[in-house]
Amino acid sequence: MKKCYSCGAQMEEGVELIISKGKTIPQQVIKCNKCGKAIVSSDEYEKVRKKLHPSLFSRIKNLFGTNTEVIDIFKGKVL
Repeated sequence: MKKCYSCGAQMEEGVELIISKGKTIPQQVIKCNKCGKAIVSSDEYEKVRKKLHPSLFSRIKNLFGTNTEVIDIFKGKVL
């Protein structure tokens, strides 16, 4: 197990839930047993950021749904 960078106590893996605008997103964290500080990997951070703040192109794809072909305007290819 890893030790906390702040207090030196043991850390354990867990899941924290992020609730924003009616969405619940689970996030894998490593949390200190003593002081409660949590560390998140950059991959988990990016995953949550993309769900909370999707790009314009992702919003357009979600608007059309999965059954409709979406045309990438910038490259002229069918996705």
